[in-house]
Amino acid sequence: MATLDVMCCDRKPAAARPWLRGGIVCVVSVGLLLAPGFMAPAGSAAAAEAGWARRLVRNLVPGRRPASRRGGLARLVRGLAQGRSHEQVVPVWRTLFDGTTLTGWQPTRFGGEGEVTVADDRIEMAFGYSLTGITYQNVFPKLDYELELEAIKIDGNDFFCGLTFPVEQSYCSLIVGGWGGAVVGISSIDGKDASQNDTTRYMRFEHGQWYRIRLRVTAARLRAWIDDQLLVDQPIQGRRITTRSEVNLSQPFGICAYETRAAFRNIRVRRLNATEIRESEGASASGM
Repeated sequence: MATLDVMCCDRKPAAARPWLRGGIVCVVSVGLLLAPGFMAPAGSAAAAEAGWARRLVRNLVPGRRPASRRGGLARLVRGLAQGRSHEQVVPVWRTLFDGTTLTGWQPTRFGGEGEVTVADDRIEMAFGYSLTGITYQNVFPKLDYELELEAIKIDGNDFFCGLTFPVEQSYCSLIVGGWGGAVVGISSIDGKDASQNDTTRYMRFEHGQWYRIRLRVTAARLRAWIDDQLLVDQPIQGRRITTRSEVNLSQPFGICAYETRAAFRNIRVRRLNATEIRESEGASASGM
């Protein structure tokens, strides 16, 4: 009991027990290194952080007086956190429509097109005979990107959103509400348009309702969602990707409507990160 009392009453300052300080920090360091969610950085970053780890532990050995060890643990943890995820960081969205002007866009001169106006934070297209549209004038990615916008069918019974977009050195279009108002698909794959190929889907679209449309483009696959419902999931490696001649003027990136009054808002694009690209390639390889 006397021994126990001595141990419990020991109140020497931490500086007098360097082995205790060193042991605690070493345990914390190892715990952080082994904790789930920490990913070891690759290449030169890994070598640098390994050096910090060795110096940190060496500096904690009793009796050593390093010239400077301030922030060693903090730098180690910060380096590990930075190294874990460049691959998982979601790139920033870039807005393509400012809500008030057509800056960065030009009405597409199809011939017979309707008027294009901007009001109430949206781009509105009047009826055309047959197409009305806009074409983006600034730099746009060719591959490994995701595009998002909202579209509404105000009047008319054909496609209210035709998105023409690049796929590396080629172009194609996502058609929403075509062929009488219900067809969704890609025009064209191996010469077949959205009503005739593997991407053909049917969906009812209401007048006066906004739909959120999202498109993801990689070398392996095209995917498209409407209101978070996956409607297009098409492997494209080894396939011929083209546009129909009517919308060639929409290249490289454009939006149009066919004999339909429509409007668009919240148009934006972002790059995909390495993890998202690998996921697309994996889905293509597995046939998902």
